[in-house]
Amino acid sequence: RLLRDPDHARFRPQPPRTRYDELSVARTAAPRIETTATRVRERLLAAWQAHDWERVSSLLPPGFRSRDQQWHVDSDRDAYLESFRPMFDAFASTPTVEVLATRGDRLVLSRASWTFSGRDAGESQLEWLSLLEVDDRGDVSIIIDFDPAALDAAYAELDAHYAAGEGAAHENVAAA
Repeated sequence: RLLRDPDHARFRPQPPRTRYDELSVARTAAPRIETTATRVRERLLAAWQAHDWERVSSLLPPGFRSRDQQWHVDSDRDAYLESFRPMFDAFASTPTVEVLATRGDRLVLSRASWTFSGRDAGESQLEWLSLLEVDDRGDVSIIIDFDPAALDAAYAELDAHYAAGEGAAHENVAAA
């Protein structure tokens, strides 16, 4: 009688596959890494997802620069924003970011994916690795983008930036 009563549905055993899926998701969920750099990365992502260009541009200060290792292009803030503005305006887009690593409080390496479509094109997807560094005030100082297959190069750049910045005070620990 209890199993047939809709008010007591919570007492029914779940099918094994459903319970397995719940447990699998719980076990594979990555721990959240919180640093100044990851919080800034989240603010940039949230501004893009909200389609708030003013907020996106306000998160990149006047001294900001970018380097695209795939295309060998260096840009200042204005050129970087100018290159993204047409995509921001023309496409429906869904960016996602997965944090791969951090160094100290100011560096984050992420895998970025951007699914987008326009009026004249179907759905497309871009993927890249992105190194974001913030300065001592928490402002973005540089973003360096890599081909998604260049993971070793991205980690080497992450380590080099750490050694030249925050890690310099701890060089004896880094060498161990």
